[in-house]
Amino acid sequence: METFDTPSALVQFLPLASVVIVAFYFLWFRPKKRRERAHKRMLATLRRGSQVAIGGGIIGTIARMGDFQDVLVDIADGVQVRVMRKAISEVLAVED
Repeated sequence: METFDTPSALVQFLPLASVVIVAFYFLWFRPKKRRERAHKRMLATLRRGSQVAIGGGIIGTIARMGDFQDVLVDIADGVQVRVMRKAISEVLAVED
């Protein structure tokens, strides 16, 4: 019976694979979850009169809050656009 002094390929590969998995978690998944939570909190603070930026770069003021999915946004005098809440990328100013 022969004995080999070199470790198997799996034993050599396992530490590298675990380092890559941990790096992906801390560099990709964890920051993504943090951004998603912050966006969800931002959407919860939306109020009528808030100035918002929509994902396409359009800036407007919330005219009416619809159901849980949509919002009516004034983008110019007499021009209103109905958008999904998740399309709102940023709240620029909140009217008190």
